[in-house]
Amino acid sequence: MTQSVSSQQTSGLLDLLLRAGDAWRNWRALLVLAGTALLFVVLIGAGGAGAASGSGFVAFVAGLIAFFILLTGFSAAGVLLMDQATEMEPRGMGAAIVDGFFCTLRYIVLALAAFLVTVLFAIVVAILLYLCKIPGLGPVLYAVLFPILAIVSAFFFAAYYLFFLLAGPTLWSGSTLREAIARLYAIITQKPAQAIIAALMLSILVALVSGILFTAVTAGVFFVGGLSAPILGGFGGLESMMMGGMGRGGFQGLAVAGAFGTGLVYALVAAAVFVVMILGSCYVYLHLTADMDFAAAEAALEERMRKTREQASRLKEEAERRAREAKEEAQRRTEAMRVAASERAARKAEEDAARAAAAVDAADAPATETAPPAAAAANACPACQSPVHADDMFCGNCGHRLKQPG
Repeated sequence: MTQSVSSQQTSGLLDLLLRAGDAWRNWRALLVLAGTALLFVVLIGAGGAGAASGSGFVAFVAGLIAFFILLTGFSAAGVLLMDQATEMEPRGMGAAIVDGFFCTLRYIVLALAAFLVTVLFAIVVAILLYLCKIPGLGPVLYAVLFPILAIVSAFFFAAYYLFFLLAGPTLWSGSTLREAIARLYAIITQKPAQAIIAALMLSILVALVSGILFTAVTAGVFFVGGLSAPILGGFGGLESMMMGGMGRGGFQGLAVAGAFGTGLVYALVAAAVFVVMILGSCYVYLHLTADMDFAAAEAALEERMRKTREQASRLKEEAERRAREAKEEAQRRTEAMRVAASERAARKAEEDAARAAAAVDAADAPATETAPPAAAAANACPACQSPVHADDMFCGNCGHRLKQPG
């Protein structure tokens, strides 16, 4: 029973994708895409001319404006084709361009969010790979982690392909940014296999259409260019496009006209291919979301975001607690170092005082010891320096008179 339902769903999707060629009947979408593609080419050419003249800023600004205009035209065509896919009354081109402008802004926000997620994913992978530098265990860990990370990365970027393929139809259907994220999350988590198969089928269809159209148009361009040479003479056709500026001013106008015509042809072909892809992606989105409860999907995403915020809050509190503990530990270490330094300074002061006192005692000791010799010198014979007593009248050694009688 399940296999029968799955085959019916696949056949129904195939029928929808085969109807993607109906996009060529939507002249508004074709006109918007072709016009924005031509404007994109003109702005890129102006930017290239500015870069050639040394004005890199002009080239940068022109490139940004051209890219934004191209995205706006793409989204405007998507809005018109979503109306066609849902069988709604088609809106006017002015309203479609305005809606496409706001869809482009939301699309850019989604792209920036996806870029941040990619950066976080790369950081996680880098941390895991850094663990492989552990001596001894590193090679074994790398042998296990490498295939796992490669497979996870493959699924990650496959999810990105589905995300950006279905982001456009989600926004073109009138969803807000939050609703778009919830619906994309529900599609990728609830119907990943169906989404991948649908994306592959659409990619094959677009590749076939683009290959056939561009091959046929390229053959036509070379055929007409080849006939231009003998008819226009000299360097007509494609040769004039390449050599019209090499001193052959007579063919300058033909070169510009030929380049413009070639650009117009390829812009129309690109528009024809893109409208098929856009309408096909709209059909894929409508097929995948036909039996989905968007309210439940939004509630599930809100619950997941709430849990993520709570976990982030817990991690923040834990980080703050660890930071406080580290700060207190640093303060304790600083205080201990200060006390130890004070004690060392006090001990050094005591040692210096003790050394100073010892030096003073050492300086006073010789003066005390030299006093007896001085006294002894006073009780010596002036003639022979022999010791005598204070009451001796004559020196016992040399007979020198020490005192006068009476």
